Amino acid sequence: MPPLSYPEFQGRVLRLYSTGRHAPATRTRMAQVLAELANLGPVTTADLTTDLMARWVALKGPTANHNTVNGLLASAAAACSYALDEGWLDRRPAWRRVRLRPTGTVQNAPRAYEEMARLLDDLIVHRADGWAHHRLCALTWTIALTGLRRDEALRLQLGDIDLGDDPSLTVSPRRRLKTESSARAVPLPDALAELLRGWVPWSGPIWLFPGARHRGPWTGGSASGRPLGALQAAARRVGIDHVTWHSMRHAFGTYGLERWGLPVWVVQRVMGHRDPRTTEHYLHLDQSPAIAAAVRGIGYRPAA
Repeated sequence: MPPLSYPEFQGRVLRLYSTGRHAPATRTRMAQVLAELANLGPVTTADLTTDLMARWVALKGPTANHNTVNGLLASAAAACSYALDEGWLDRRPAWRRVRLRPTGTVQNAPRAYEEMARLLDDLIVHRADGWAHHRLCALTWTIALTGLRRDEALRLQLGDIDLGDDPSLTVSPRRRLKTESSARAVPLPDALAELLRGWVPWSGPIWLFPGARHRGPWTGGSASGRPLGALQAAARRVGIDHVTWHSMRHAFGTYGLERWGLPVWVVQRVMGHRDPRTTEHYLHLDQSPAIAAAVRGIGYRPAA
C-alpha cells in the first residue's frame, strides 16, 4: 500500500482518537504531537523517519524535561504504529536513538519529611484565616495522606466520602480516570478523617473542594487563586521554595514505605497503580537514611 499524505494521516489519527476510547487529554497530546511534526514538513507517512523524530526532539532544546519529551515520543510512536499496521509506513523510527536520557534533576522528588510536616502544621494554623485557607488545608492534607492525584482529589464529591467508623473515600469513574485501577476505595488515616469532619460542613453542597461560587470543583481562578498557586504561596510562607501536587504524591509513596512502614503492595493499591513497577518510580529511596541505617551494621566475620 502506498504512503498516505501527511494531512490525511493526521486527520485519520485524530478521528481515531475521537471515538471515546481515549481520554480527552490523550487526544489533546496526540493533536499537539501531530501538529508539531507537521511543522517539520513531512509530505507523506514515508517521511515519519528517525531523522524527522530526531529533528523534532532537538527543537525542544537542551533544557527540556526528559519525561515530558519521552511522553510526547510515546504518542508519536502510537501514531507510527497505526501507520505501520495500515501499510502506510514501511518501518518504524528507531525510538531508542531519539529518546532522552534521564536528567540529574528529579522535578517530582518529594520535599524533606520535616518540610512536609512543617507545611501541614502551618496550614492547620491558618485555617482560621478564612474559608479559602480552610479549603487549601483540607485539600493539601487529603493529597499528602492518601497520595491521590490532583484531579482525583479535586473531583471528589461529598457522596464519595465516608467519615463513619471505617473512614474512606472513593475515587469514582464518573470522569475518565488515568487507568482502570484508578477507580478505588482509599482508607483514610485517623488524622485526615478528623480534619475532614471539620471541613465537610463548610464545603457543600456537592463538591468536597468547590470553587468560590460552589458551582463546580476548584479548578479555576487567577494564578495565585488556583490550587497550585495557593499551595506554593503557603509553602513559601514556611520557607519551602518549590512544591507541586505531584511531588506530594511522590512524598506519599516515599514516606509510606520509609517512615510509616507500609508494605509496597499497600502503597500500590492506595495510589491506584496497576503495575508495581510504576510504584517503584515514586519511591525516592536512593539517599534514604533508612537505607544507611540498615546497612551500617553489616560485615563479614572470620570463622571461629
